[in-house]
Amino acid sequence: MATPKKTNTPTTIPTVAEVCTELVTAQRRRVSLIKMRVRINNAMIMSVAEFLGYHGSMEKCERADYIAQASEHCKQVMDGKLSSQMSGTIEYCHQSMQGFEDLEDTITKGMTGLARHLPCFEWSQDKDQRGFGPTSLAVVIGETGNLSLYPNFRHVWKRLGLAPYEYKGQTKMGSTWKSSKPSLPGEEWTKFGYSPRRRSIAYLISENLVKLNIITQGYKDDKGAKRKKTADDPVVVLWKGPYRQKYEEAKQQAKLNHPEWVKCEKCNGTKKTPSGKKCDGCLGKGEKMKRCDLHGRLLATKLLIKYLWCNWRDGVK
Repeated sequence: MATPKKTNTPTTIPTVAEVCTELVTAQRRRVSLIKMRVRINNAMIMSVAEFLGYHGSMEKCERADYIAQASEHCKQVMDGKLSSQMSGTIEYCHQSMQGFEDLEDTITKGMTGLARHLPCFEWSQDKDQRGFGPTSLAVVIGETGNLSLYPNFRHVWKRLGLAPYEYKGQTKMGSTWKSSKPSLPGEEWTKFGYSPRRRSIAYLISENLVKLNIITQGYKDDKGAKRKKTADDPVVVLWKGPYRQKYEEAKQQAKLNHPEWVKCEKCNGTKKTPSGKKCDGCLGKGEKMKRCDLHGRLLATKLLIKYLWCNWRDGVK
């Protein structure tokens, strides 16, 4: 009997729309797994906290202390450094979380592979995009869908929680509106379309941009082996990308334009408490740069999304 000849069936290349749909579906599954893992972790910590003596009638600061103790207790058990009556419960929870994490990793790898079929995949590989690779690209498209459907990059900003919202003459970011009193009415939140989860994804991207969109000199000991930087070593910048530059410029500009953001409220900029001790709010510096830092991260991320949208549109023409 003759052996049938093998035929080379051409591989079907998925369309951009099909890839985007797959990424959106995969991201939903990935988010669901993350939520389940977080729920198990929170339940585990609360169980251990109650074992240690936690109860709801405690003061807020005391409850927070017990939660911190329980979290450390769980970590010590999972690291094999502690044995307790809760070890069995912690171990079962840990195994469950590890299972969800493995599934999440599998989905993430699949999403990264799909990203190769997106219009701006090559762009995401460029040196200037250090801190934003194929995986980040896949997650962003999983949250936004096809960028061709957005009239301009500002709509993508809004989708990812990077745009402020105006109400009754006040313009604030979503997280600021959530903590404000009064906050936005329900119908305004619907119009805003703000998602803390999507905003947290954008924040994680900003962390990578700030840390990785720059290359500094490595340090070696006398024998040529790598070592950690010490306080005496100067910072030598070999390369700085557009997002790191934007972050630094925006951070410094915010410090100049908004001195009220910088001055420590606890010591009023004096660096010391009324008793003469070093202020623990600013660690004796008299100023706090957190708000300026967040502002710089925000503008760096918005610049990235702007470039992403522009390169996407160029790639699908």
